[in-house]
Order: sequence, then C-alpha cells, then structure tokens
Amino acid sequence: MFNNAPFNKNFFTVWLTTYDNGNLAQDLNKGIEDIQYNCLNLPRLIKFKDQSTITYTYAADGTKLRVEHKIGNSTTRTTYCSNVIYEDGTAKCLLTEEGYVSLDGREYHYYLKDHQGNNRVLVNKNGGVEEINHYYPFGGVFASEENVQPYKYNGKELDAKKGLNWYDYGVRQYDAALGIFTTVDPSSEKYYPTSPYVYCGGDPINRIDPTGADWYKDSDGNYHWAER
Repeated sequence: MFNNAPFNKNFFTVWLTTYDNGNLAQDLNKGIEDIQYNCLNLPRLIKFKDQSTITYTYAADGTKLRVEHKIGNSTTRTTYCSNVIYEDGTAKCLLTEEGYVSLDGREYHYYLKDHQGNNRVLVNKNGGVEEINHYYPFGGVFASEENVQPYKYNGKELDAKKGLNWYDYGVRQYDAALGIFTTVDPSSEKYYPTSPYVYCGGDPINRIDPTGADWYKDSDGNYHWAER
C-alpha cells in the first residue's frame, strides 16, 4: 500500500488521523487539521494548518453544486450546473458520455477507457493524444503524460489541489493512497466481515463501485455494481 501513491513517511503513526461519527475529521499527513460534514456525511469544509480551506456546497439530495478553494492568496470557485462546469463564473467545459467539450475553444475531447471505466487516454477530435494515465490497483496515478483534466480513476473527478488527492464518488470521497473512503459505507451492515471504509472489499481488480454506495456478486462469481 505504501507504493500506491506518495505518502508521509511517518504514516504508521496512528494519531495522524482522527475520526468523528465515523467520518475522517483530521489528516495531518496532508496538513488537514479539521474536516466538517453536513447532515448527509458529505464534507462541508476542509481546513488546512496553513489556514487554506476547501468549501463545498450541495443540493438537498447531496448533488455537488460548488467547490471553493482558498489557497494562500488565491481563491477559485468551480460550479457544477448539470453537465456544464464553470470556473470563476466562466463556462469551461460540457461533460458528455464520451468525454467533454472545452467551451472556450469548442473542442471535443474523448476518453479511451479500460474495463473498469478508468480514463487511460484522452484524445482530441483528430485522434491526437492529449493525456495518458497509468494507475495503481487502488487508483493512485503512478505515471501520467500531461495533466489536462481531472477525471481519472473510474472516471471520477480527482481533486489534487493542496495535496488533497481525493476522488469524488458522489456518496463518499475516496483516498486512493490508502485504498479507503473517508466515511463509512452506507451498505456496511450487509458486509460485516469487511471494513466499512475499504474500497470494493479490498478487491479493486475484479470490482468497481461507481458511487461509493454498493457492489454485488452475481451467480457466476463476477462482481458488479448494483444500482439501488
């Protein structure tokens, strides 16, 4: 697990992370001194030791509407309006099933995915390669050529600002460096032998979990995600 992604050399020290009501409340490996959650156990505020903050705004059903990063003297606001993403009030891209359209230049970009839905290659409309990603089994990016867009492992948005490196799965946030989610699995009572934090029961090769909510095994022994 140590090689899954860059990590503090003192990561074996237990007190570097603390939890509140089953939610990660502090991660000093990343300089995070406080994480506050809303009633849906979604992160509302992340505060770093240097007073940098990441603030989230959601709809009543938990749909992410806005993320504000205050890092040093810089503030950026990303707004999500259906499949259109705005940055500081300017429409930047339109998400599609195959990739996205950059609205400033009206250029189409397409993802080439593997069997798990990981975005491995990004190409333009002419087939030119714009980005290549290679992943550790639990989702850490171990090699990348260029970095032009944030949707990576399982097609999920990676927030790498301020060294956060969390994937947004909708229901929960995922830390690929540890292979665990930051909050408890809402379906944990179905899987008593399994940690409520671990990704896909510790088997990221054969399983996927597109929302952080659940997965299942069919009669043939294959694992799939079940939408419920």
